[in-house]
Amino acid sequence: MEVTKRQSSRCLSWSFLIASNMFIALFLLVFLYNILKILERNHFEKSKDFKSV
Repeated sequence: MEVTKRQSSRCLSWSFLIASNMFIALFLLVFLYNILKILERNHFEKSKDFKSV
């Protein structure tokens, strides 16, 4: 009984760790994607300025 309880709790903690890591990874991906979009927009605006000059 004790062994199975311990195993299930360990399984739960592992699944929680994996889920939290996946959530953090997803958040970082979205964050990086937004930064790239902003940089791209700024780059295009700069290139437009150079073309107009």
